[in-house]
Amino acid sequence: MEIDESVQQILGGKDKLGVMFYEHFLTNYPEVQRHFENVDLKRQSNLLVTALMIIGRHAAHPSPATELYLKYLGTKHNDLRVSKDVYSVWVKAMLETMQKFHGQAWTPRLEDQWRQAFDRAIELMFQGYDQRVTV
Repeated sequence: MEIDESVQQILGGKDKLGVMFYEHFLTNYPEVQRHFENVDLKRQSNLLVTALMIIGRHAAHPSPATELYLKYLGTKHNDLRVSKDVYSVWVKAMLETMQKFHGQAWTPRLEDQWRQAFDRAIELMFQGYDQRVTV
């Protein structure tokens, strides 16, 4: 399985991965719970799946549109006072969730593709922290 196929499975599962992720993330990393007080996790799961679609798309086919979106996402997270140090925990939790979601289709190669995609996306998001981006 390649990252494009992974994205298609995630999209086909509607919000399943998002729900799995937030259950895992908030249970296993209680230090992030404060960022989700009064947050509609169903809506947040949908936003997460959208972001994963953009991250996967940017990894496979970078474009000015996906780059701008990721920078904007960084600005939004900065506005919400999400510290940059949370991202390493997020990536760890996301990869753990994706492994569970994909089951036997999960491979070291796919994990590496996603890890690289997250690294590139986070680099762009941090640019949105440093220079405000609006759309």
